[in-house]
Amino acid sequence: MTMHCRRFSNLQVGPFGCDRSNTSENEIPQVFLYRVYGLVIASELVLPDLFPALPEEEVQLRVLLGRTPSGIPDWSCFEEGFFFEVEGVARFWVESGRRIVVERLTEDDSAVRLYLLGSAFAAALYQRNILPLHASSVVFPDGVRLFLGPSGMGKSTLAAALAGAGFALLSDDVTPICFARGMQTSSAPSRLRLLPESVEQLGLDVTQSRELVDKKWVFKPPRIFRGGALPVASLYFLRRGPFSIRPLDGADRFAAILANIYRGSMVELFRVQERVFNQVVRLSGLPCWELYLPSIQVALQLARHFPTPNAQEGLMCSGSEPHVPV
Repeated sequence: MTMHCRRFSNLQVGPFGCDRSNTSENEIPQVFLYRVYGLVIASELVLPDLFPALPEEEVQLRVLLGRTPSGIPDWSCFEEGFFFEVEGVARFWVESGRRIVVERLTEDDSAVRLYLLGSAFAAALYQRNILPLHASSVVFPDGVRLFLGPSGMGKSTLAAALAGAGFALLSDDVTPICFARGMQTSSAPSRLRLLPESVEQLGLDVTQSRELVDKKWVFKPPRIFRGGALPVASLYFLRRGPFSIRPLDGADRFAAILANIYRGSMVELFRVQERVFNQVVRLSGLPCWELYLPSIQVALQLARHFPTPNAQEGLMCSGSEPHVPV
């Protein structure tokens, strides 16, 4: 993938880096304060899946509505920032991990939010030296356990089942890892995006869903973690096959983590291969497991056999019940 590097010397930008050359002062949108991925966000777009932040907190990332630079190839990285477009939805400009400019191409804000909270925020995390993983994560007594795998593997289903069993959901689909103080992660958008099959198996009522986006129903989790950063305890890589849990060792850990980096093509685009390599090496030092699940039903059964949120010791199971490593 080619990296394009040049400066926009003729771009007219407002006080926050957003092109508002044709916007009057009275048209500047209202700003909403949120907290996500360990960052305080000031957004001109309403983001109902994010927790509110306090007015006195220092803003670290701004989401602005405006015009993005024109004439730029899609999925391009410049010295000033990163640009991509979702046809018929929005154009996004992500700058230095500090601001995201959103040029809406539709009135459907749910579609805009899908890509804002996905690829656009992923780019901002890379720019801030934070590694996004394609993982759902749940809070356990020993820390946060990550469930990793490609789309459709059952990450969200297992996380939803664990939340229904009394555990607190930390994130669904994307989990940020910050290495500034050990290996920690923070709460992501407070939502679960589930395929219709998973909704049926979980016994959820679609009338309780907020919306249907990209063929997935969006639900509010029954239990959500709203605190600060937590340490990462272990990683589970979801696989298809007869039920089993197998430890991963050595190079297999490294390869498995590398394969589950969220928006991995951005690593080369942003030229951060060395930094990400070192981050993955550090994560490889954590306990890693391959978790084979043949069906959604087994995932639901497995959720019931994880140690309870107050458990101090591992759960020993007999017969055909799963034994879950802790």
